[in-house]
Amino acid sequence: MESAKDFFPGQIVFSKAGRDKGKAFVILAPAGDREVWIADGLGRTVEAPKRKKLKHLQGVNLPDNGVYSRLREGKKLENSHIREALRKYSREECQCPCSRCPCERQKEVR
Repeated sequence: MESAKDFFPGQIVFSKAGRDKGKAFVILAPAGDREVWIADGLGRTVEAPKRKKLKHLQGVNLPDNGVYSRLREGKKLENSHIREALRKYSREECQCPCSRCPCERQKEVR
């Protein structure tokens, strides 16, 4: 079972369950013992993050330095910072208009 100490703010995670399965997110803050607040900068913004159970997330070992340092220093975190961090984890050859890809081409489709 996943525990809160395995996850930390600024960490990149992938959803293992739900309609957002396979999508990358950034952890913004803990939300109790077994849940965290996550955002992707597009559908789930910093202003309206998603609450997700830890057992439904798989973490990437290293945090994104930009997002992690902003959260640690208490600086304002923008949706653009999250999108930039997650762009590294998007599919190499994106064939948008998918709704699950955090790439820039998705904005053109909307």
